[in-house]
Amino acid sequence: MISERDKELLEEWADGRMSEAARAAFEARFDEEPALAEAARLRQDMNRYLQRREKRDAFKARLAAARAAHEQARRRTHMRVVWRRRLGALAAVAAVALVVVWWVGRPDLVERYATYPPLSLTQRSGEVETLALRAERLFAERQFTQAARVLDSLHRMNPADTLALLYEGIARFEAGDYRQAASLLEDFPAGGNWTTEAWYFAALAHLALDEKDKARELLEKIPPHSGRYSQAQELLQRL
Repeated sequence: MISERDKELLEEWADGRMSEAARAAFEARFDEEPALAEAARLRQDMNRYLQRREKRDAFKARLAAARAAHEQARRRTHMRVVWRRRLGALAAVAAVALVVVWWVGRPDLVERYATYPPLSLTQRSGEVETLALRAERLFAERQFTQAARVLDSLHRMNPADTLALLYEGIARFEAGDYRQAASLLEDFPAGGNWTTEAWYFAALAHLALDEKDKARELLEKIPPHSGRYSQAQELLQRL
């Protein structure tokens, strides 16, 4: 378990807001403080995953835009052949309107933004290690309801284990238990390593429940230095 001050330092370190001297002094502690080193590793894994995901999403968006432009041009050509110009223009406008309505109301909008790295719990021992390994296996096998129960047990055994709490919320979200996921994650302990991640998934749970005002409130709390900031801003534009 690391202190609240170390959690703040970890945020500064992961976001590149430390001076070179402060960063070197902070990293020098890793050899003597395994818990701090493990938290740093997990935060780096999370940042790298989000960066890769953001690049992939940007590429997919550009590819989809190019395909859409090509398809739109093809359809316009076809419409000019079959219909008169004015009727073709009206049909194109109607088609665009339908696409906008369809996209905004798509049920998989939430699913598109529900991305996260694989569950990887910190090193534990004894009974706790057994539960942690079981939670990782169930989560990887997408047995989310069972994984949520094991993660709940882990968190009850160690309330400071906020990573187990975060992934319990994500598991309940993936299981379709959006109300329980929102309840767990929107009241997530503030100032920790996973707070903004919890707010993000709480917002998605409220969005799945069609509670857009609550989702917007949570997304607006995510700060610019968070790895979820750009996705939160995209979602806000769609709400």
